[in-house]
Amino acid sequence: MKVAIDNRALEKTGMRNYSDKLLALLPKISQNVEAIAYEDGLKVNRESFYNKYVNLFKRMLEDQFYIPKWAIKNNIDIFHNPRNMGIPFSHHFKVVTTIHDVIPHAFPKYYLSNEVEHLYYELMINNSIYRSNMILTISEFSKREIMKFYNVQDNKIRVIPLACSDAMRVIEPKAVQAVLQKYSITRPYIMTIGGSEYRKNVKTVIEAYLGEIEKDYDLVVVGGAWRKLDLHRDYAGYKSLKFVQGISDEDLIALYNGAKIFVFASFYEGFGLPLLEAMRCGTPVIAANASCLPEVSGDAAQYFAPLDSNELRDVLKEVLGSREIQQDMINRGFERQKLYSWEKTVAATYEVYKEVLNVGDR
Repeated sequence: MKVAIDNRALEKTGMRNYSDKLLALLPKISQNVEAIAYEDGLKVNRESFYNKYVNLFKRMLEDQFYIPKWAIKNNIDIFHNPRNMGIPFSHHFKVVTTIHDVIPHAFPKYYLSNEVEHLYYELMINNSIYRSNMILTISEFSKREIMKFYNVQDNKIRVIPLACSDAMRVIEPKAVQAVLQKYSITRPYIMTIGGSEYRKNVKTVIEAYLGEIEKDYDLVVVGGAWRKLDLHRDYAGYKSLKFVQGISDEDLIALYNGAKIFVFASFYEGFGLPLLEAMRCGTPVIAANASCLPEVSGDAAQYFAPLDSNELRDVLKEVLGSREIQQDMINRGFERQKLYSWEKTVAATYEVYKEVLNVGDR
């Protein structure tokens, strides 16, 4: 079995990490699979008109005309696209596409700039669904959303959860303290992640925090401005709000370790890796009771209605006020995160490849 993994997602993104893990671990899962990366050297992002539109157009042409020839030359059996879209209209190989979520469809006002982008997104994702032999997604919630929005049959979708990096771990207090000093964090703190991105719902966390809880704790927000939204600017007068962005993985691990509580308030996620990251670092987790978050966290987290800052404030006060509750949540988190690993993810993906090719291990 020879599998091509589309490795064209931007570096340091969830999709790129996903494709990197497939490429690294598939050969370790079975000697019967060879995985090779498909790359094009094009940078497609929102940094400039050229990157966003010219490089995107070049990539569209490459998808249709170059990939089929490349696949024949390299004897590809399966082309696995982890980027939601980019499948040639005509090809000889089997196709597996991972659709992590349908966020742009659910919130086009915030994630698609204009009608052209909207049309492109819907055309490409429909093409991926139609031309794929199997669709993978990362949670039962995402599966339901794909089926609802795109009328996909149940037997064409497989749910294979993600996992967080093994680097996420409990570290020495001395290492934590060095990072806190770096970011001028001197008081006990609550941590959240997502910056100003609309669906991450950090504003609700800030509203729950300001006032009574603010007297004794800082709030560390990982992430910066997003599109035209900038919570750092909006709350510039509050010194107890610490906005950090562009941080290294090691600094992120230290921040998780040092937090009294991690709050993930997002009301729409495909999976929600920060939940598992915090659990691996031994931090109690409070999450929005929305989308896939209860599915991922199970009984290891406490929940609140995603837009109810008063309910979140009550949950925060309850957890902060009881060391016994905190320790129970930490213990449950350690057990919960054991359910997920990249080895399990890649092994399950390999089983889908065998299903698509109708082959077994020899």
